[in-house]
Amino acid sequence: MTHLNVSQRGRTMPMSAMRKLTPLAQAATARGVHLIRLNLGQPDIETPAEFWDAVRAFPEREPTLAYAPSAGRPELIDSLVAYYADSDLVLTPEQIIVTIGGCEAVLFGILACSDPGDEILAPEPYYSNYNGLAAMADVKLVAFTTRADAGYHLPASAEIEAKIT
Repeated sequence: MTHLNVSQRGRTMPMSAMRKLTPLAQAATARGVHLIRLNLGQPDIETPAEFWDAVRAFPEREPTLAYAPSAGRPELIDSLVAYYADSDLVLTPEQIIVTIGGCEAVLFGILACSDPGDEILAPEPYYSNYNGLAAMADVKLVAFTTRADAGYHLPASAEIEAKIT
């Protein structure tokens, strides 16, 4: 039997909190416990009809839906440039990086701004998968607390600066 050698990174990668908690939540639900799920960022508003209309009217009618350009569709990039311009943030299309989701974007940011062994600061509460992203980048995530009673606003600068080593 061939054994797979798992890398050091693979052995130390933290398990996603959601993957860890999902079996526990399923077992609790099976016992009749009512849960209020706060673990997924699932939308709680109805998907607008315009979205479904656009999907049905999508112009590509090939048997296989091809990948979009890796840089993003030009009409998406143009709409992002216009969106940010409405907030007085002037960007060029070359300054926009399209990712497949928020985690990929955060990982790109961590990798672009840090080196292995660095520390990064993050306000908590934060998305639990940020721990895995930090582990992938071989950086240490250092949290500082934000509070509900303060509207999750950043604490005083001195409190954040005290976390810098």
